[in-house]
Amino acid sequence: HTPTQHLEEAMCALRATAVALRGLSPSARLMVASQYVGQFGEAAHTAGWQAPSRLARLLSKAGVSFLPTLCQDYMNTAALEAAAAGLPTVATDTSDNRQFVKDCSTGFIVPPGDPRLAAEKLALLLDSEALRIKMGQAARAHALAFDWEATLDNHYLPLIASLVKAG
Repeated sequence: HTPTQHLEEAMCALRATAVALRGLSPSARLMVASQYVGQFGEAAHTAGWQAPSRLARLLSKAGVSFLPTLCQDYMNTAALEAAAAGLPTVATDTSDNRQFVKDCSTGFIVPPGDPRLAAEKLALLLDSEALRIKMGQAARAHALAFDWEATLDNHYLPLIASLVKAG
């Protein structure tokens, strides 16, 4: 698939999930923060692309995060940003999402192309404040393992040491 095809498929999945979520939890609304937004009608509000300075404020108003990512071959920082904000995330099963979203601990991993299951997991989180808080706290703790200091200590310094030792 081309990046454009991945994007079109993700937007279709997002629209289908928004419609399914409305059926399960009529008061729920998705907010789409992306430069690539489609028409979602009453099922979702499109906020458009958000500058980093505004993204934190937007995330602080959210209850959960949903990432219908289909592409495997790029660094997806959205899952890490949501986790750092203390949001549980429902994400499609891609390698980047699996790195940042721990299924049934910091959120839920769902198969791509299953908007009904994604909507069920979103509704579960939205309907259970206790579960949302528990998973949000676990997500925040998990995100801290990816801060610069931890990344330097856990990844770069051992790599440099092994290279120096190898000579």
